[in-house]
Amino acid sequence: MTVTAPLPRIIPVAEDAVLLEFSQQIEPQLAPVISAWAVAIRQQLGQLLTDLVPSYGSITVYYDLTSADFRLIISLLKTIPEKLSRQPAQRPGRLVELPVWYHPSVGPDL
Repeated sequence: MTVTAPLPRIIPVAEDAVLLEFSQQIEPQLAPVISAWAVAIRQQLGQLLTDLVPSYGSITVYYDLTSADFRLIISLLKTIPEKLSRQPAQRPGRLVELPVWYHPSVGPDL
C-alpha cells in the first residue's frame, strides 16, 4: 500500500518559511498523509531545515536562509509526491491514554 496524497497548495508565509496547505479544515484522514509528507520533507531537505511544523491540515516548513532560498525550497518540495508514490505507507503511531480525574478536591477551578 502506498501513500496517495493530495498535492498541497504552497504558500509563502515568511522570508524563511512556506506553508504546505492540504486542507483548510480538520480532516482526520489527512493525518497519515501529513505524517508521510513530514518524513519525506525531513529526508529531502535535511540540513536546510530549521523547523518543520505539521498540523491538522498543513505543514509549515522553516528553512535556513544562509543555505537556501525560496526557489530552491519550492523545487525540492515539488519532488516529494514522486518520492511518496514509491514508498510504503507508514503505520500509524501508538495511542497514549492519559487518565484524568475531575473532582473539586483536586481542581477547585472546575
